Amino acid sequence: YKKNGEIMKKQNYKRIIFLLSTLVCMILIFNLSSHDKETTNNLSKGFTEYVARFLFFNYEKFSDNLQYKKIIELNKFVRKLAHFSIYFILGFSNFLFIKGFNISLYKKFLYSFIFCMFYAMTDELHQKFTGRTAMIKDVIIDCFGSSLGIVSSFLCVIIYNYYLIYKKRKLQNIL
Repeated sequence: YKKNGEIMKKQNYKRIIFLLSTLVCMILIFNLSSHDKETTNNLSKGFTEYVARFLFFNYEKFSDNLQYKKIIELNKFVRKLAHFSIYFILGFSNFLFIKGFNISLYKKFLYSFIFCMFYAMTDELHQKFTGRTAMIKDVIIDCFGSSLGIVSSFLCVIIYNYYLIYKKRKLQNIL
């Protein structure tokens, strides 16, 4: 019984970790969505400039006009990639949290996706109150990112479980 208690304690610990990572991700998304249009644009352009310095050889030697052009070209991609990435993390951590409940695998996928989609829609609605534009395209990108995060976390669980089985068999062969 002591071993079962330890397993339950470990599972509860994992659930708390995945719940906290989901909440941290949600807070980060909410915080980023709280900025007005100008602030968020400056933030993304600053990050885009950092990416441009990394991507383009001799970026510092480009004329100011060319640097500006490169930032404008990259900025839209960087913004959409940010949407995708943060929702990938949200889907990944949310699925791992929901995985701990005793429901069918189908429902785990479904509930995780619905949660992420609902959060993406409310996030876009929240942006309207900050003077920014709510875009259905962003919700689609967010849903795609969270879907890939959900599937990726499921695959990681499968790989981890196979690793544990392999490790257990290897240990049994030694004994």
